[in-house]
Amino acid sequence: MTFDERLAAIRAGMTEHKLDVLVAIHDGSHFIETPNPVFVLSRFKSLGPAAIVLRHDGETCLIVTPPWDADRAQECCPNLRIIGADDVVDGLAIALGKEGASGALGLAGVPFTRWEIASRVTAALPQASTADDIVFDAAVAKTDDEIANAREA
Repeated sequence: MTFDERLAAIRAGMTEHKLDVLVAIHDGSHFIETPNPVFVLSRFKSLGPAAIVLRHDGETCLIVTPPWDADRAQECCPNLRIIGADDVVDGLAIALGKEGASGALGLAGVPFTRWEIASRVTAALPQASTADDIVFDAAVAKTDDEIANAREA
């Protein structure tokens, strides 16, 4: 499986669940037991809390903290819109725009994110449905790059 095939599977899951926008959050804690939906959707391993907004049409925005990490994120993910922010939830509000997310919205990563971030995200997006299965079911099959990295390690 390639990364593009994974994204296609996630967008197919969005279609199946009638989602227009998928938001994923991660608190920046990197433990092998803790899933990272931002990495699954972007291949970017953040230094701090991060979020990603994937629209059904493929438009994707990555929010990273601290803000100075935006240059590294842009280098790693040249096809994504990058927002460097001091606060991931404030950056997410910028990414979604003044009107917020229009259409049906799915949210991934909440159960694995620190409460002080997860509670603010869920309060800001009360209409969101759970979308963890859409992201993590597609990540069960590892990409060729992930397999190669594991072999090298």
